[in-house]
Amino acid sequence: MRNNLKNRKKFGLLLGVCLLAGPALSQEADLLIPASAIENIKAVCTTAQSNQTSLETLVRDFSVAPENIDNIAETANSLTADIRNESFQIRMSLRQPGGSFQRTRFEGITVGNQVVQFSFLIQAGPDCTLELMRAVIFDEDGLPGELVHLSGEPPVIDTSELLNPPVPVGSDPGGVAVAHIDTGVNYLLPHISSRLARDNAGTILGWDMFDDDDRPFDGDPGASLLMPRRHGTSVATIILSEAPDVRLVPYRHPGRDFNAFGDLIEDISEGPARIIAMPLGGYREADWRAFATALAAHPELLVVVSAGNNGRDIDAEPVFPASFDTENLLVVTSVDEFGRLSVESNWGAISVDIAVPAEQIDTMDHRGASVRASGASYAVPRIAALAARFAAANPTWSTSDIKSAIIALARPLARQSADKIRYGWLPNPALVGPNPPLR
Repeated sequence: MRNNLKNRKKFGLLLGVCLLAGPALSQEADLLIPASAIENIKAVCTTAQSNQTSLETLVRDFSVAPENIDNIAETANSLTADIRNESFQIRMSLRQPGGSFQRTRFEGITVGNQVVQFSFLIQAGPDCTLELMRAVIFDEDGLPGELVHLSGEPPVIDTSELLNPPVPVGSDPGGVAVAHIDTGVNYLLPHISSRLARDNAGTILGWDMFDDDDRPFDGDPGASLLMPRRHGTSVATIILSEAPDVRLVPYRHPGRDFNAFGDLIEDISEGPARIIAMPLGGYREADWRAFATALAAHPELLVVVSAGNNGRDIDAEPVFPASFDTENLLVVTSVDEFGRLSVESNWGAISVDIAVPAEQIDTMDHRGASVRASGASYAVPRIAALAARFAAANPTWSTSDIKSAIIALARPLARQSADKIRYGWLPNPALVGPNPPLR
């Protein structure tokens, strides 16, 4: 199966980063962000301030044909123009026409084979001063090699961030394996790298489903390679802190190639992990059918999945895969320390199995900094860790046994939430079950 993953067709790029100090692959700052780009963004910014209600003026002054405007979205608070041609994109954020100017963003891009690569970004604030400059350096294979942060006029390099770095050398730590499907993890952090599941040669288990390589480094594609979103490291940290003897099998999710989720489940089924943490979801049932089909074919796997953070009843307005009626799914959501649903937490008396406190809980972000995080995504690792402790203490138990043991620990929720969760809540998963890390 792993060979199938290696040969799977590539369909895009994800970006993961780790903050590092140092020069950017010997590139000069003026080669990363041209002086003409700085002049252009200032011109656009000045025009936007003086004529906020006329997009045609912005287009004309920047020599962009009106037919190249991809999207103009009006909301109650903002007007955004997304203007592209073959060499750049401009994003402007303004308040309602007649209001105050907020910011202008200029992104240099290259377009080829239907793949857009953002090579640099400049953002100017309300007074048209430069407040953000970044550039991506691509390697010889055309993949992002480094993300560079710059400042000043003319710009100078402040810091740079490696992209998709090699995995540190190590050996398998032993323990129950937990697969983690997310944006990847920052395996350069010692508390992550020391807990990675590995084969006899020291190669980590897991996979980057987007890049099709064995480096599932933390990063989400988002709207731009230059503004990455990281999520997986903070989730993985909670798994490892509440089940300190597990070994982690990280997978970087396959972006919009939803059929690949079926391949991903098949790959997990051939490895040591029987518990899967997946704080992901979406709104189109068709997108998740391959995942559901693969999961139904592998009842030996238990997937702990997020109910989502839309503040809605997913029995009435489904979120997938949480709303699938699949026995080996365990759907979780977030409550506060008193068992009350947060404003953002999804619920469902049929679809959502259990709730745990996951508001403002301590974890570590992709930089290795201590942070607090909230939401159903962070309920997932708490229950996955509890499942792993049950599996470690009861190696002959089935998926159904582990799920039943967790549900048996549930208590009734606070009155205002009592009829919204199927089985109830666990006030602190780290205090219950076998070998709780908190005593």
